[in-house]
Amino acid sequence: MRILICDDDALIVEQLQKYIRNFFEKIGVKCPELVCFSDGESLLADKGEKDILFLDVEMPGMNGIYVGNELKKEMIISLFLL
Repeated sequence: MRILICDDDALIVEQLQKYIRNFFEKIGVKCPELVCFSDGESLLADKGEKDILFLDVEMPGMNGIYVGNELKKEMIISLFLL
């Protein structure tokens, strides 16, 4: 399983990683792979599995709404817009 975080704000990415790791630690389950991106273009270029995605709506270049719509064309994912 892969959990992806896409946000142009490094602090938000760091905080989400911390919250996600803490959640899995509390429930006693090994944390899945966390993969982070700072822009939508990099995320769309990623060919890896995309199970859960935390996606910033307001990013320079491709915004999160556009990226989310592009991903929905390819696969079924759990998408959380930030």
